[in-house]
Amino acid sequence: MRKQRIYYAFLLTASFVAQLAITPNAQSASTIPISFISIDVDKFTFPQNSEEPRSNQPSVFAVFPPCTTSIKTDCIKSVEYQDLKGKWIKGKFSQPLPYKFNVVDKGDYSEQVIEESTNPVSFKENPSRNIPALSRSGYWTFPGLKQSGGDKFLVDFTALASMSNIENPLAADSRAQWRRIQSVRIAPVTPLVLKTSEIKSKNPKSSPAFLACGGHGKNDKSFCWMRNEFIDNSTFRISVRLNKTVGLLNSSLWFTARTKSSSIGVSKDVTGTIITFSGKPVMIGNASANLPRTEATYELVKRLINIGTREYDPNYDASKFYSLKQFLDAYDFTLGTESLESVNQWNTLESVAPIKIVSENGVWRYTPAEVGSLTNLKSGWNEKCTTTTGVLGMASSNAAVFVPNIPIWNSETGSLDFQIASTHLNKKGKLNTGYYGISVSESVAKCLWGVNSAKISAQISITNQDEEKTVNLTSSSLTSGFYNFNVSGFHFSAPKISLKIQNP
Repeated sequence: MRKQRIYYAFLLTASFVAQLAITPNAQSASTIPISFISIDVDKFTFPQNSEEPRSNQPSVFAVFPPCTTSIKTDCIKSVEYQDLKGKWIKGKFSQPLPYKFNVVDKGDYSEQVIEESTNPVSFKENPSRNIPALSRSGYWTFPGLKQSGGDKFLVDFTALASMSNIENPLAADSRAQWRRIQSVRIAPVTPLVLKTSEIKSKNPKSSPAFLACGGHGKNDKSFCWMRNEFIDNSTFRISVRLNKTVGLLNSSLWFTARTKSSSIGVSKDVTGTIITFSGKPVMIGNASANLPRTEATYELVKRLINIGTREYDPNYDASKFYSLKQFLDAYDFTLGTESLESVNQWNTLESVAPIKIVSENGVWRYTPAEVGSLTNLKSGWNEKCTTTTGVLGMASSNAAVFVPNIPIWNSETGSLDFQIASTHLNKKGKLNTGYYGISVSESVAKCLWGVNSAKISAQISITNQDEEKTVNLTSSSLTSGFYNFNVSGFHFSAPKISLKIQNP
């Protein structure tokens, strides 16, 4: 009997869990892998569809379209890469995801119908509701740039809004209030159209290997894709123009990035506010520890679950929802890498078993800090900074575990403190070299440290296993109102990082 895979529901969304494939158990029945799985690794790169508000859904999920002569705002202004000579080369929008979800609102429930379309606009602009034109993930190409499976790159910028009238989202006075940038992403992919009748495994006969299918059209047609790999070290840059959605910048205060040499910038032109994200792909790994399938390991698993739920319910009892029988029948046990308690879970597991990288992917993605941590930002930072608005900053790393929360202000040391975690060795068995980057806005730098100069210095200290050392910056710059600092060359497993800047 095939062992089943158990997912920790508090750390992985239901939609993500449903998309994961169960693979044959390569482990001994006497052992169980306990894994940290990143949403970016193992090729789980799924295109996105926009969703309009409905009578039973008081929210908007927006995938921004590319800017055109008819769509000038709330759109992707440009996607570029930097060639070996330092020149920025503009990408070209190739095609949208070839299907969209046409949701039929039936009052108490909604019916979702897949509709084929070559039009990048899934839903037309609705000015009366403060909703711009909505799209879906698109494929872009770049002159002179390839990836391991061709030349197409999946690109999307997604955001969330809530309707002002929650009880009646479609009321005449209900308008979209833009709350959060969801993600900014570039991924090398190959879009595929396969016969639905032939899809019986991950590698159907006479069809190229593919990851998954997002929609099944008419005439025995399925829309699928496979995730490829970046093959060079190019810097990518996405610029997005905001207008109706500019309120996103007052709620998406802090970003975490899966990029290297990262930077973020905010500027304006005659048609709106432009936010720009820049960086190089980084290699991110899924990690796993193999433990005996015993009652003692079951008790460890319950501890890991309780660590993750402590923020939500300190009295949570994992054994009521995850029995010993479920554990003994499980294929493996999976934890997320981007929850507030991921580092503590990592340290707990690593104290009893070695954690090793089992798979890797090149990743380029920006995500805002968790909503729940915004309150911690205002209560934990210096009181004089509570009125600071707009995008405050960004942190980036190649760590396996990288918590997407706003950094903690340490009033005793005058520093911003972070914690990340990864394996001591990489997948090839060599020392795993860490990278960490941080950007802070000029207003934050002035508020927290009193600096007010284009020429400032930064001190970054890294504490690993009670050993603290100050490391040299790899690079620093000031772009579009943000100080950017990058450091590399340190080693894991779970270092604490502190940043302090001052006038020279």
